[in-house]
Amino acid sequence: MDLSEECDDGNFYDGDGCSALSCTIEPLYACDNNIPNLCTYLCGDGFRNMTAGEECDDRNTQELDGCSKDCKIESGYQCSQGPNGYDVCSTLPATSRPTCFIEKHDSDL
Repeated sequence: MDLSEECDDGNFYDGDGCSALSCTIEPLYACDNNIPNLCTYLCGDGFRNMTAGEECDDRNTQELDGCSKDCKIESGYQCSQGPNGYDVCSTLPATSRPTCFIEKHDSDL
């Protein structure tokens, strides 16, 4: 591995954790210190990695549960760290419509 490289997984493919041209660690991946590097996908491991761009991590890569397969908070959900350390997502409360009040005056009666 060259000193200018963050990683070198021994191939010329993108999308496996180590970019082909720039030899940098791709978002949502972590690479070990072996040569060649073994890179693993972080999303779904239960540990929110803000540096890798994770907004949430609920220990799975299921869609429509509040935290997407790419560890982004899905529309209509909120996520926070639960008692076990990983994120728990729940639906946001429905927003209430503003209530209009009509002001009545004695002359209107």
